[in-house]
Amino acid sequence: MKSTMKDFVVEPEHTALAIGSGGLEVLSTPSLIAYMENVCFEWLQTQLLPGYSSVGIQMDMKHLQPTGVSEKVTISIEVVEKNEQKVIFNCLATQGDKTIGTAVHKRFIVETKQFLNKINTL
Repeated sequence: MKSTMKDFVVEPEHTALAIGSGGLEVLSTPSLIAYMENVCFEWLQTQLLPGYSSVGIQMDMKHLQPTGVSEKVTISIEVVEKNEQKVIFNCLATQGDKTIGTAVHKRFIVETKQFLNKINTL
């Protein structure tokens, strides 16, 4: 179906050491997840009517290889299922010709005001 890609450069603040998810200066798993979510969110946002957005609800990710600071990571996504309420993406993270991560990511489509009103009712 639909696919797109985006490049990221690993900055010091994206490392496991900086985030606190590990003790090494390599791309952290939370940052890799954020890269993947960002590409899915940005693509899906272009498909939605004004007043709507999407929220990530599930990520099944495998972080396969380390990546150092200043290295370029390319995230490629493909829509594998889409309806009025949710979209499911396959995500692939590469550094050059090396696969560093894969994921299946699910996002729900929400009406922004209605969704934010839930915060005030808690």
